[in-house]
Amino acid sequence: MTVTLFIQSVLVGLNLAAIYALMALGLTLMFGILGIVNLAHGAIYMLGAFGIYYIYGVLGLNYYLAMLLTIITLGLLGLFMERTLYRPVGGSFAPVIAIT
Repeated sequence: MTVTLFIQSVLVGLNLAAIYALMALGLTLMFGILGIVNLAHGAIYMLGAFGIYYIYGVLGLNYYLAMLLTIITLGLLGLFMERTLYRPVGGSFAPVIAIT
């Protein structure tokens, strides 16, 4: 194994670890602050990845514009989900699990 390949492997591993850490922090914040176990957390991440791919790769817009549009869209989706799905059940554990 060459030094270049080793360094590249370490950087890829750190990048993947950062992604996992962000996902874990998101789950921890959702449960710690709101008391909601959001099992659809991974699906929201995938919607974000697909949104950036579609806007940047298929539509051909600027990458940073694609990120901005995806963040705004998923933020509005999260607000909609909170107002229409999570808030009406009042934080009861079983219905929130069923919703997600």
